Amino acid sequence: MAESTPELSQSDQAPDDGALIGIIDDDDVGGFKLEHQLKRHGYRVCRSMSGEEGLPMIREQRPEVVITDWMMPGMSGPELCRQVKEDEELKEIYLIMITAKSNMEDLVAALDSGSDDFIHKPFKKEEVFARIRSGLRVRYLQNELARTRHLKGILQAAVTMQHEINNPLAVIQGRTELLKMALQMKRTDGAGEHIEAVLGQCNRIRDAVRKLSHLTDPVIQHHPTVRNDTGDEMIDLGGSGSREEDEE
Repeated sequence: MAESTPELSQSDQAPDDGALIGIIDDDDVGGFKLEHQLKRHGYRVCRSMSGEEGLPMIREQRPEVVITDWMMPGMSGPELCRQVKEDEELKEIYLIMITAKSNMEDLVAALDSGSDDFIHKPFKKEEVFARIRSGLRVRYLQNELARTRHLKGILQAAVTMQHEINNPLAVIQGRTELLKMALQMKRTDGAGEHIEAVLGQCNRIRDAVRKLSHLTDPVIQHHPTVRNDTGDEMIDLGGSGSREEDEE
């Protein structure tokens, strides 16, 4: 990737300021120039000079987009892409491969290896930044889809929890009323049974609540929240936070 990197116009500036871009290229000069231009236009950059160094860098820093050269000593660009896409925690990262190869077989091989896009050498700076912006749009849509799926899961869980909690509450209410009546009549012979039934239903509610533990966040950020007695942030289902503000 030895091509010079010309100055960028205002239209080339980052659509997502602060996005982290990874550069993997054994050409130190070309990689440094691209890093410099990216940083000038609002991106953060992590860079390495080989696939062997680049893969741990990707795992540690999790860039949104990675630009990698095809031909490098040791691990090639296609092999790097293949390993990234085989990793469940990294596979959503958008990969752009830079190559001097132009025949159809090589381009198909690049895409089959896991590369999401490619840029031909010699390349123009407008194309590089346009591909980065395209990759960031894809990453944004992926994140939005993941949040939507998570929210759908929470809503489905809420319906299930309504059933799981309402039933024990009905039993608790019924048993408590029977216990109250028995105490008013000074009959305590069945009190122990009622108390055991209430405790059993309380355990059912506790188990149901535990099932929700894996669904905490990321939807909290989209809803009004309050903090409980232990300082944990919770969705404000009852609007208590708004009432407290009104009282102030």
